[in-house]
Amino acid sequence: MKPRWLEILQVELHDPHLAIAAVVGVFIVILHFGVIPLLDRFPFLSPLAWFFLLLFGFLWIIQVVNALRSKLPKR
Repeated sequence: MKPRWLEILQVELHDPHLAIAAVVGVFIVILHFGVIPLLDRFPFLSPLAWFFLLLFGFLWIIQVVNALRSKLPKR
């Protein structure tokens, strides 16, 4: 039998916040290694990608923490 926190985490892994953060993270890695050259006309792409990575990453973390807290027994 799986622990309750593992069940909650498996349910929360199918979340659009995590998917968006993962896609933006892959985009940042691709930009870093030069697979896609950063265009001179769009110098704001890299900071914008970092902003979205942090935003959606934190949203996912907050959602997981809230789900874990709601499943804990009340004191």
